[in-house]
Amino acid sequence: MKHLTITLVLLVTISSCYNAKKAASDVNKAQTSYPEVVARSCALWYPPRIETTNNSYYRMGKDSLVHDTVSADCPPDASGNVKVIRVPVTRYYPRVDTFFDHKILRVENTAQVEALKITLGKEHDARIKAESQRDQSYWISGIAGAVILILLLFIFIKR
Repeated sequence: MKHLTITLVLLVTISSCYNAKKAASDVNKAQTSYPEVVARSCALWYPPRIETTNNSYYRMGKDSLVHDTVSADCPPDASGNVKVIRVPVTRYYPRVDTFFDHKILRVENTAQVEALKITLGKEHDARIKAESQRDQSYWISGIAGAVILILLLFIFIKR
């Protein structure tokens, strides 16, 4: 009787494994019943990663000298002719320096990053397994070919 009880307890314990389908079902049930608990838990387990980058740039301006002429009308002389005088003028425009400040805010969804890492890890493991199986099949076919060649050699030598 004691052995039967121990066996039943072990069977019940072992047969009730917690798998991904059961976990997804539990999370969906919790989301429909208590969405604030699920939201708080997800925010606690997978907080967003925030990176702030401040970039400052300085662009030096150029001094400008503009050569121009100014014309002035003189009062008419005794004969009534109006004389126009042109005077060359150099104007100086001081340089204007420019400062740029850029703030870049990058927010990363860590829950999605973790899910992608797990998915990519599984894909990588599957690819490595497939490559090793392919390598094993090459070795097996090479050994089988060598055995066939050795057998053929023995048959031709005995004749």
